Amino acid sequence: MGNQLTCGCCAKEGGNLVEEQDSRPSFFCRKSCGLDDLETDFFTCDPAGVCFEDTLAAIDVKERLSFSFAGSANLAALRWGFVHGANPKVADSNGTTLLHVAARAGSFQVVKDLVLRSVDVNAVDCAGWTPLHVASCMGRQDVSLYLLQMGAKTSKTARGLTPEKLCSHPHTKEVVVGFEERRPKAPQVGIPLRSTPNSEFSGSGSTEFGAGLHFEPFFVPREPVLHEPRHREELQHLGISIFNRSPGHGVAFLVALGIVRDFPVEINNFLVRLAADPEKMGDYLSEEYPTAQTLRLEFLNSLPLLGTGVISALEAVSRDLMLPRSWTKVDRLLRGVAHFWWKQHEEELNDRKVEGNQGAFNPQDPSQGELVGLELQRALLGTDGLHRLMFSTLMLHRWLSEGHEMTLNEWVQLNTGIEGCGNDIPLHVQMGIYSAVSSQQLQLNAVRSAVSSFKPALPSLNSSAFVRFHGRPQTDGDLAHWPQASPHVLAAEGGVLAAGRMSPQPNGADKQRRRPSLTTFAQPFDAGGTGRLEEEMTWLRLHQWLLFLASTEGTAPFAFVSLKKAALLRADARVLQIVLARRVEGEWPTAMVDDDWLELCLLLGDGRFQVLEAPELVMRFNDPADFQTWAAYLKEICSEDSERRRAALKACPVTNQVIS
Repeated sequence: MGNQLTCGCCAKEGGNLVEEQDSRPSFFCRKSCGLDDLETDFFTCDPAGVCFEDTLAAIDVKERLSFSFAGSANLAALRWGFVHGANPKVADSNGTTLLHVAARAGSFQVVKDLVLRSVDVNAVDCAGWTPLHVASCMGRQDVSLYLLQMGAKTSKTARGLTPEKLCSHPHTKEVVVGFEERRPKAPQVGIPLRSTPNSEFSGSGSTEFGAGLHFEPFFVPREPVLHEPRHREELQHLGISIFNRSPGHGVAFLVALGIVRDFPVEINNFLVRLAADPEKMGDYLSEEYPTAQTLRLEFLNSLPLLGTGVISALEAVSRDLMLPRSWTKVDRLLRGVAHFWWKQHEEELNDRKVEGNQGAFNPQDPSQGELVGLELQRALLGTDGLHRLMFSTLMLHRWLSEGHEMTLNEWVQLNTGIEGCGNDIPLHVQMGIYSAVSSQQLQLNAVRSAVSSFKPALPSLNSSAFVRFHGRPQTDGDLAHWPQASPHVLAAEGGVLAAGRMSPQPNGADKQRRRPSLTTFAQPFDAGGTGRLEEEMTWLRLHQWLLFLASTEGTAPFAFVSLKKAALLRADARVLQIVLARRVEGEWPTAMVDDDWLELCLLLGDGRFQVLEAPELVMRFNDPADFQTWAAYLKEICSEDSERRRAALKACPVTNQVIS
């Protein structure tokens, strides 16, 4: 069919080839490449320096971390991985090496470090790509030139493509084409030494790849699903209990019920004030989710970092949360710490300049401990070097705390070139930090208690049942598709991405005064089949007037239903089945059936929530005793008589199970 379309977002599909149909390897793209639908039927892709979870599955966790940091600018993290035993010459199942990954997205210093560790510059992956092919394709002229100088060959890939043909930038093409005529002898490689000024690679390598870019998300506060000021204190305790089980679900619950307004500063203050688990806070705030990123930026922005050093800044962060054990998570967190530390000191420096005191610095005696404040800022080049120094300091603290040894010279050698453009952190800065860490002055345990003063909320009822709820999202716009999944599956998949209230309805649905059957709405209305959704085993918890749905007994809920808006439509003892629907106030509405569907609020693990609506919620119990208990209680709490509902809440049967 001619040339194949390729990208670096694709991976091999399976391990077997169907030779009689196609002799070429079959690849599939894991990301949107912008290809036309017709083109995607016959294109294949090369890895091009990209790794995936399945291609890294067979290697050790240390090597997986190395792949993560090889494609970054955090040289300190990459080297600490080698300290912990990672192999710099490791490759994934596609043959992609650390140097392939670094040539694609890693900083120039990361590329140089890997080459100096004798990583093969001519290593080929499953598609015949070398690191030079990757660097040329990505338009990285400084990396391409360095690889050529270190002995990289301009070979062809399995598709017959040379680095020259893959060049995406004219300047990179000039470097690759013109180098063969003046190829010098490759210098000897070995262990990285103290960095020296290097003017040969002053092109794009003079600034780190992607350095200095800081993104702040656009944030729009969400409106809560319910407002319950009378039950605020009890719901606060319940929300913290859910947060301590699963932080994302807890944040979603707190905002969905209006317990806390959807403002980052208020959410963070609420979690700290009510003593949420510091370990859970650290893990959640260092996630990549947009909600977690927003909370992280606000949390770090509120920290008093002015006048601190590396040690004291780490301690300031850990007063209200625990620094994650995950290297990738703590890397995100410390990048933010370095950014706001630098920002606060820049503002202080600008204020001094306005007041005419820009020269009023009191030099700090190195023997007094670590360098702090503006003195530390003057000793560094920027936030990137500070970020890597903080990361290396934390790794040193953990390494020594685990009983290992590392001398000052070894740590300084490990930090060689981690400052911007391959420069070194000043020795007196590192000496003060090492002295504090080695003498166990760095204390990173969260000061506040992780145990709330409140007792965990007790569920009124607690048992398992088979649940069926086929709902559609309550959003504006056209219904792109009717979700063919249970609420549990939808919550695990991140909710319904494209749908709306204004979907087509069955013929005559708006003219019926009776409630439509579930099977009527179970599929897109132009779809065939019976349209029935399978039941799913679900753990039910009833807290006052909130019915929670969870996958198992010990997990956080993935959804809840407010029984204040529900009516007991049917309780069939023959099949042990209870059916809930939306309570209709007064006359049956003459407008749309949509307005009288039962609402279920999905709680998503990233901190978002989404409201689904459906005609019915069906619960089928295995135990007749459970059915009788639930049916009797729901009959009272879902009664149209408000007095009976209040009496039921006061006299609810409490079990011994807790939500946390």
